Amino acid sequence: QSGLENLYVTLTHEVYHALSKDEFGKDRLGSRNRYNGKYNSTLLETIVETAADRTVFSRTENDKYFFRKETNGYPEMTFVVPVIAATYGVSEREFLKHAIMGRDNLINFLASTAKETSNEVAGFLDGIELNLAKMHKALYSKRKNPIPEDKARDLISESIFAISYICNSKLEDRY
Repeated sequence: QSGLENLYVTLTHEVYHALSKDEFGKDRLGSRNRYNGKYNSTLLETIVETAADRTVFSRTENDKYFFRKETNGYPEMTFVVPVIAATYGVSEREFLKHAIMGRDNLINFLASTAKETSNEVAGFLDGIELNLAKMHKALYSKRKNPIPEDKARDLISESIFAISYICNSKLEDRY
């Protein structure tokens, strides 16, 4: 990727961060996780990264008709956006459109689509985010507090399994 393309991708990512803030500068996508009580922005970063990447122009002939699966930032985690969208039976575009307008907007959209309560959807997203945060720590904490490679591999495996389990359970409930 050329320097100009990289600049464009980075700028687009930061613009999406700005779009996800309310009039007081508070991020509408972040939240306090109900399972561990911590403020978490991992799903926020994944949504912003995916939305920004989908906005960027085609880079190769293959990109002309299909979304790229590799993004510049957090490429190992952006798989979760199409997985959540598929779990709820919505297009990735619909998911991203509602998500970028805020977590509450996304929850209300998914709840109305699946005929669930907003509390059920929030619980689902918090479960996904809890595991995505573990995965993020394993993948990206090399600079501050490095995690031994074998422990990082275990955390990543556990996180992917848990996300798969949560989505599978949700699909079973919906069927």
